[in-house]
Amino acid sequence: MTEAAKLVDQLVRRFAESRPLRAGSFIVTVYGDSVVPRGGELALASLIRVVEPFGISETLVRTAVSRLMQDGWLEGTRIGRRSFYRLTPTGAERFADATRRIYHGPPKPWSGELTLVLAPDAGAAREAIRRELHWIGFGSLGAGALFHPAPDMEAMRHALTASGFADRALVTTGRAVSNDALLRRLAADAWPLDDLGRRYRGFTAAFAAVGERLSAGDALAPEPALALRLLLVHEFRKAVLRDPLLPPEFLPEAWPGTAAHTLAAAIYRRVAQPAERAIEALFEGRAGLLRAIADPLAGRFPAT
Repeated sequence: MTEAAKLVDQLVRRFAESRPLRAGSFIVTVYGDSVVPRGGELALASLIRVVEPFGISETLVRTAVSRLMQDGWLEGTRIGRRSFYRLTPTGAERFADATRRIYHGPPKPWSGELTLVLAPDAGAAREAIRRELHWIGFGSLGAGALFHPAPDMEAMRHALTASGFADRALVTTGRAVSNDALLRRLAADAWPLDDLGRRYRGFTAAFAAVGERLSAGDALAPEPALALRLLLVHEFRKAVLRDPLLPPEFLPEAWPGTAAHTLAAAIYRRVAQPAERAIEALFEGRAGLLRAIADPLAGRFPAT
């Protein structure tokens, strides 16, 4: 066993024992990273087998899947004694938005424009719009004003539609005249960057050692590679889905998100292919072992 393999085993045991993984959240990671590129449907038996090493029992899987169905993320099909679950259309849309955030490249320099969303109606309309836009990284300027310097425009459209009040929001994009100091103060007021920085530093501390061993040439067999890939994505998304993904001009110097992204990308690229072999051997759908319907790694952590 290589040193990297030992570190993977330690990571899995540590997260399973000292930081118990939430079954529903981890199942979302499995689907987003490994199942969606293969059609989006997975046998329950395969799901149970894949998550068992992480301390998630069959009972927890069944309970979590039931909750994900109630929340509109998954829908099920039963064939004989076997059950299969796939993303609902709404779940698939949310996964697509989240996937772009998780596997994004480094933030690009600011274009100089701000997108502003005004929700003049108070009450339920304003709160629904605010909630959905916060989920995709918008910050608040005031009670009814939200903004972002480089939003995912497709995700913004999805978010406004999901709020149910798209016709109550005024969206405008224009050029801003400012300086870096003011931009950083604005960002510090609008987003919890201190907490986000702590999350990124915690991620880097957890995965730095195994990243060093992989960079030094250690290799992983398919199943440990898959375990590391899933755990890496699961822990990284806890931070990145809270990250507004601001351009560098809005961020503190030596922003810890940069180091975390670099580490996540380096590890993911090194384990991606052996993990694919494990997926092809372990993941089953109703027609048998799952096969990719497109390049499952396309656009993930693109090299700079």
